[in-house]
Amino acid sequence: VALILMVLDIRDFSQLSKLSKQIDSLGEEKPYEGKIRKTSPVYAESEKLNSVQDKVRESVEQQIQSERLKIELVTNVSHDLKTPLTSIISYIDLLKKMDLDDEASSYVKILDKKAQKLKGIVSDVFSIAKATSGVDVNLTKLDFVMLLNQCIADAEDKIADSGKIVKININADSAMVMGDGDKLYRVFQNIVDNALNYSMDGTRIFLDVYKKADRIVFAEKNISATPINFTEEEILERFVRGDKSRTDGGSGLGLSISKSFTEACGGIFNIEIDGDLFKAIVEMPIIQEDTAEKTDDKTE
Repeated sequence: VALILMVLDIRDFSQLSKLSKQIDSLGEEKPYEGKIRKTSPVYAESEKLNSVQDKVRESVEQQIQSERLKIELVTNVSHDLKTPLTSIISYIDLLKKMDLDDEASSYVKILDKKAQKLKGIVSDVFSIAKATSGVDVNLTKLDFVMLLNQCIADAEDKIADSGKIVKININADSAMVMGDGDKLYRVFQNIVDNALNYSMDGTRIFLDVYKKADRIVFAEKNISATPINFTEEEILERFVRGDKSRTDGGSGLGLSISKSFTEACGGIFNIEIDGDLFKAIVEMPIIQEDTAEKTDDKTE
């Protein structure tokens, strides 16, 4: 009797072990190939787990399909808007060249301003749709520091016109990363533009570049011109701007685009808020020498 009970205990323990492995596979989102006997005392629990796993898989597939449809819709709508918008801007340019009275000329200027704003919004929506879908990303080996220096140099006139004081502190001569040059340039551009547009007058904007372990970091910090009434998560949502009461300004997509583009290039984009201190941080893994050589060999 003792031997029989021992055998039964071993069999039950074996079934419990299989159930434990099934739970682990559910947490890791991996299929479980083991089978539990129908006569096992844990068979009912195993079937419940199978049902949960099927529902989770079905829910994930539905969410992926829904997100794909949304991206396709946004991409198609953005593309369809570009053609008539280009025509509108062209006609506005023709009107600007005509000899109009002051009142008509002022109306044309307003039309031009609003059309350019709409063009920027459509472009931003199109960009984030492509970034989210993972298309149009061309990863190559590039110098992170050199690209940032180029972006800052291109923004010199804009910085001068803003009247803001920008302190640049670059503690790295170079850092090779794998990324899309156009996308990363847009990330840097959006961060600098955001700082120039929304920092408090009379305060300084800091642009810091430094290495941290195996990563290169670009950090921008500034004091907000208005009280920060949003969280880090909220400002990264699409179409959200820091000052929610404004009816004019950007599309609210700048930081969201920066996050999408950075992640598409294999980096990390974070926002940190401390009172009215706003900080945007971009981190990219640095290509090590042996990794760079292997990448070059594969490219050849």
